[in-house]
Amino acid sequence: MSRITEIFASSEYQDDHAPLWSFVTIKEKIGDGGGNRLWSCNFCEKVVKSSYSRVKAHLLRICGSGIATCPKVTDAYLVDLRRVCEEAENRLKSKNVPLPTDKRTPTPPTLPPKRRKSSNIENAFNIEDRNHLRAEIARMFYSAGLSFHLARNPHFVSSYSFTANCNLSGFLPPSYNTLRTSLLQQERSHIERYYSDNWLNEVPNRVPPHRDDELSSQRNKCLKRYFPHVNVRTKVYEEFSKFSSCAGDFGSFDSIEDRWALDPKTWWVMHGSSTPILQKLALKLLVQPCSSSCYERNWSTYSFIHSLKRNKMDPKRVEDLVFVHSNLRLLSRKEEGYKKGETRLWDINGDAHDPLDDSAGVLEMTNLSLDEPDLEAMLFLDDGNGGEENETIRV
Repeated sequence: MSRITEIFASSEYQDDHAPLWSFVTIKEKIGDGGGNRLWSCNFCEKVVKSSYSRVKAHLLRICGSGIATCPKVTDAYLVDLRRVCEEAENRLKSKNVPLPTDKRTPTPPTLPPKRRKSSNIENAFNIEDRNHLRAEIARMFYSAGLSFHLARNPHFVSSYSFTANCNLSGFLPPSYNTLRTSLLQQERSHIERYYSDNWLNEVPNRVPPHRDDELSSQRNKCLKRYFPHVNVRTKVYEEFSKFSSCAGDFGSFDSIEDRWALDPKTWWVMHGSSTPILQKLALKLLVQPCSSSCYERNWSTYSFIHSLKRNKMDPKRVEDLVFVHSNLRLLSRKEEGYKKGETRLWDINGDAHDPLDDSAGVLEMTNLSLDEPDLEAMLFLDDGNGGEENETIRV
């Protein structure tokens, strides 16, 4: 901080309309009206009776204003004094139409209040700047019609936290075109990393599925539900061990090569006859019809984000947007903050984010809302009278 800035910050008289009064000593005010005062320059100690315009001309070396320029103001001081004036003008511009940040009556826009001297606590925590930033964020919500529960989005919260912690002076948010092009492609590439073989192989302690404790325990639970009788389940265990260890027919060259060449259903038909119980279970799962509700849900997701006509996005960008949106929600549900705290259930619970009695049930429904085809879909049909008729059907 320069000496000029220190003088301005410590001055008892601070007014953004006339910031240079802080660099002279006011001896007395002349008369009841007007702005004339008797003052002495803090640099050259010259005593003058005038208004603020001549104080400015004296300190900023403005010739032809009816007053001599200050000989003690060096070039370095002049740069700092001009910066003080510029910062004061910028503060006035940014506060022309402020949002009320408390319950007091707001000052009319044409008569901004004089800047009072700040306390040490206010200076330490930048209380005035914090309140102004909150007002700007609120204005963004109100003007764009954004849902209030966006404030609980973890990415919204972390973006401001990151900016504050890194002190990114002069940072500007990404533009309209950047959001819909390069940043969208960058985020898709980032998410696809979690589905790649390279990412899986990065884990040093990665083990095969049959040695993974979590996978093994969940698989055994599934088989117990499908095969409640112990004798049958024992045969299934034997068959699965052959499949998992590539024993018997599963270890043949054709069986291993066809895993990459054939679709799963065809592969089990061709190579699963040595394990009839396991083959029957696999085919039962693989031949289930595919519901169109998943695709419809993708399009409704995009419609929820923005109108295709409004943004004029080509199909590839639409696909990227749906992909990124759905996977960011999935990934966020693995975070601890999704189950508790301010960001709890941020993507499904709207403004009603008070603690719920049936938390487990709600969390189960959040999973269904993304990837479970067996859901009830609500259709809104025209009843012919200008209204809507609700019909619930299973898809």
